[in-house]
Amino acid sequence: MSTNRQLAAILFTDIVGYSAIMQQDEHGAIRLVKHHRVVLKNAVAEHEGDVIDYYGDGSLCIFTSITQAMQCAYSIQKQLREDPVVPLRIGLHIGEVVFEDGKIMMASMESLNNTGWTKVKEIIGLEKIRQLFQESNLICMVNWSEIDASTDIWKGILAEIITPYSTGKKQTAFFDLSDFSKRSQAAVQEALDIIKAFSSYCNVTLSLNRNEALLLYKILCNANTTDLTAAGKNIFERLQPATLLIHSSKEVIAFTKDALYKSASFFTAKPVISTGAGDNFNAGFCAAHLLKLNTELSVMMANAVSGCYIRTSTSPSINDVIDFLENYLSE
Repeated sequence: MSTNRQLAAILFTDIVGYSAIMQQDEHGAIRLVKHHRVVLKNAVAEHEGDVIDYYGDGSLCIFTSITQAMQCAYSIQKQLREDPVVPLRIGLHIGEVVFEDGKIMMASMESLNNTGWTKVKEIIGLEKIRQLFQESNLICMVNWSEIDASTDIWKGILAEIITPYSTGKKQTAFFDLSDFSKRSQAAVQEALDIIKAFSSYCNVTLSLNRNEALLLYKILCNANTTDLTAAGKNIFERLQPATLLIHSSKEVIAFTKDALYKSASFFTAKPVISTGAGDNFNAGFCAAHLLKLNTELSVMMANAVSGCYIRTSTSPSINDVIDFLENYLSE
């Protein structure tokens, strides 16, 4: 793995009140996002920076000079105060970032590592958390490996929310472990035991990328394989979720108690961006689930969202996904 450390200025932007703007005027909100991106792209280039990623109404940019980053931020804000006005929030951070195999690793999780279940209850309130869970059809618990306190939070949710207040309506609980290669085998097994316990109260979906699936197989079976189907069958049999998803750049395999689905991904040899492809896949699958699509169609939706994202570097809207599929089928 090639690693390169660099001192950099990181610039974040997002549109203030975007969700409310979208609810009031969807087309107007989309115009604001497009205007924001045009201004930002030009300003960042003029100040010798790079746009790393767009996400919804926000962006992430990087500069080698804090002076250039500050001047860029000023230029963006000045331009966006003119019609059409975009209410933009900008944050600047200076620190060392690590580039690993084309990905930027810059999140600092230290402040969250001690924020366990007790702290979460203290900040939000147990009754409020219970209300949120009871009103939700889909519960997503993701990025387990990135925060040390994740296991404690999952345990707390299971013990104090899911188990005593189960309504009889089986909600879907969606789990994503994220890259757990640096976690101990015992820690991974503990997380898996919690996920399996959720299955008594929820329809559990576990999503893994190729590397995660093969590593999980090694932990569970004490053996190595490169066969994703075989790995998936063993993982599914041991954990018994309602659905197991294994996704890679070229294929997706979905396991349920009734069937096994295989689907080719919308592969491109030259993606505009690869960081976030798995997150967009998961988002597409969850959106399809809420639309009450079956597993096969949900996988297609997930593939389309991810395929559209890696070609444009932007998480797509439902209309973008439809256009993407229509264009792909017409080619």
